[in-house]
Amino acid sequence: MDEIKFETEFLNESFRKILGKSIFYRKDLQNLKNIVVMANHEKITDNDFYLLQEFEDGIQFEGLDVGRNVRYGTIVFTEDDSDVMEDIEKINSAPVNRLYFPSLKGLNLEMLDKLSDRFKYLVAGDALAYKEHFYTYYTKQEMKTILSKLEEMKNLIPENANDITKFMTVYKWIGIHAIYDTKGASIGGITKGYSHQEERENWYRITRSLLGVLEKGVAVCEGYSWSLVTCLNYIGIPARVVVGFFKGVPHGWIHVKIDGIWYNACLTGDYIDVIFHNPLNFCLRSDAYFKEKGFAFKKYEIDLDEKDEENFLEKCTKDYDRDGKGNLLNDESFFVDKYYKSLLNFYKLFLKKGLQNEEIKEDISEEREKRL
Repeated sequence: MDEIKFETEFLNESFRKILGKSIFYRKDLQNLKNIVVMANHEKITDNDFYLLQEFEDGIQFEGLDVGRNVRYGTIVFTEDDSDVMEDIEKINSAPVNRLYFPSLKGLNLEMLDKLSDRFKYLVAGDALAYKEHFYTYYTKQEMKTILSKLEEMKNLIPENANDITKFMTVYKWIGIHAIYDTKGASIGGITKGYSHQEERENWYRITRSLLGVLEKGVAVCEGYSWSLVTCLNYIGIPARVVVGFFKGVPHGWIHVKIDGIWYNACLTGDYIDVIFHNPLNFCLRSDAYFKEKGFAFKKYEIDLDEKDEENFLEKCTKDYDRDGKGNLLNDESFFVDKYYKSLLNFYKLFLKKGLQNEEIKEDISEEREKRL
């Protein structure tokens, strides 16, 4: 049997008393509900908090009131915690050191400045700072870097812009700034340029993170997808990650809601065309179009009857009306800043040289420093 023994001794004592057993097992904890433990996060190890999440939807610390939910020693924010500033003192004095954001919509630089420097940040879907990876976090400075990029992107959007303008500004900004990095595609086998497994795993996570996509300029399909969803939600555009396959290979892309209609978009397939200002083949398309191109929707292909399938996830039934709304998806006006136009030009030059991704990244890094 699978015996459980926490690193934190008072947790062992607490559960012995709750269960009435000197030795307890995984199945014993799986049957417990709504457990309240007198605990201070500083006295409980991260490994124990991680272990606790296997058994409960959440654990409340008795007497802890920060104005929002607390789970596993982590303060959990809602998608739009507009009242956070009112609770800053409570949050800063709470005996926890992790903050979890399902969305960054309610977060801003002013709030970050007022939050304690001790906090570690978790962000939904982020491979460098997600609730399933408690061994890695974002620091306050890293969060400031990410939020600065989000604000930079947001400031490019004209006042009173419609949904399509907002979406395309984000889509093209990320497409220009982040290239697909094949080294991050898998941690299996031998990865070119890396001799140690730890380095491979780290790059695997970087290419699936906001920091990797927005700051380092590298991504794989999962990184593009989660970053797009986070950035779009930040500016008020509904979006969600889709998991499936492309020509039999596991793949991720997004659904985005424009003018009340859900569409598919895959920046992995479009980022080169964004760079070269070509027509975009995988932007705002229907399920039927994506399936024709080799995409398979994992969630849609579950054995469900038609009614249940419709309720499971709203489908994308239309392609965006390009003809009716002009050549909006490729309008040069989206590159509203000279910096982005110049970035586009030298990016084209590097690609014409036939440089590989690694060389492109090095040259881009040097060029960005000059231009910024």
